[in-house]
Amino acid sequence: MKIIAFFDFDGTISDRDSMIDFIRFTFGDRRFLIGVFRLLGVIVGYALRLVSDVNAKRRVMTYFFGGRCRDELQNFADRYAADRINDIIRPKGLEKIKWHLAEGHEVAIVSASIEIWLKKWSEDLGLRLIATKPEIVDNRFTGDLASPNCKGEEKIRRIREIYDLSEFERVYAYGDSPADRPMLSLATYSFYKPFRKTFS
Repeated sequence: MKIIAFFDFDGTISDRDSMIDFIRFTFGDRRFLIGVFRLLGVIVGYALRLVSDVNAKRRVMTYFFGGRCRDELQNFADRYAADRINDIIRPKGLEKIKWHLAEGHEVAIVSASIEIWLKKWSEDLGLRLIATKPEIVDNRFTGDLASPNCKGEEKIRRIREIYDLSEFERVYAYGDSPADRPMLSLATYSFYKPFRKTFS
């Protein structure tokens, strides 16, 4: 019996935006805040929905990482995976991932985040990663994306590109935002904001 579980990452498995956290970890708060100031127009435009999330992501990634070589990016990501990423993982989310793995289910992280900083963490746990791909030209990151932003309907397209869901008896999906609803609609069992603390 084949069973698969799809997990969104940011806000579902993590308790914050991993892109921002990765940048702050890599460069420190001072350089991060300088970047925020210089990108203020983009940030305000995004908040007012005048700048798309894709263009905002491109501008932020180009500012902080554009032109850096692949090995340097990998070093940043390896340090993040070793020293930081577990601090932002929701314990109940990780517990559920490990439960699926222990049951013999296939597990995939499906994220709009760029795969650079999620890849090692996913591989270490034995998870497939389906995420936004960075554009690498001449061994350097351009700051642009090599794939559409893995969000909303694009999550469904990427999942179906890899999996024939008719082969699975049960499909689980976990998400936390309206952009995850298309992915949740694929599932036999779907869970919205399942790992957040509740207070009575």
